[in-house]
Amino acid sequence: MKKASLSIATALLLAGCAGPNQGIGLYQLETAPYMREDRKLPMDFVQIQRAVFKQQARCGSTLQFKVDEQHPSYARVTQPLVEGAAPEDWDKQLVLGLTLLQNSSAKILGVTLREGDEPSTRARLYSYYAPGKERVRAIYNALLHPDLCPGETPPEKPEEKEGSRDR
Repeated sequence: MKKASLSIATALLLAGCAGPNQGIGLYQLETAPYMREDRKLPMDFVQIQRAVFKQQARCGSTLQFKVDEQHPSYARVTQPLVEGAAPEDWDKQLVLGLTLLQNSSAKILGVTLREGDEPSTRARLYSYYAPGKERVRAIYNALLHPDLCPGETPPEKPEEKEGSRDR
């Protein structure tokens, strides 16, 4: 009887180990081995969230924005790498970790070294799989140029057109 109970317990234990692979966790993903790019964006969280909403409305983008509930100066923009990836499948997501930087005026002996008017956010891109350069560029362009859908190019600035005539 004891042997039967022991073998059933062992079988149940092994069945639990043979369950589906849970993949990588978010906090594992947001580490140095998986960091693909580090940039500073001239935006705050409100501007980033607006850009994500514009991309969703205009282009049908799959970008998502969420502020960390435990740390309000930290947020994430996520984008699935494959269609149908669940939000908790971190190995199938591009994760743009955002840290709101404090921009205060720096003064030494009454001399202003730097003005603190411009909003600034550190953006670190994490991915389990190395994304191509186009994919990386696309997630940043979605935030920096929310009026453009992927594949669209920004119109030339007037001064660029004038300079091209002189050549």
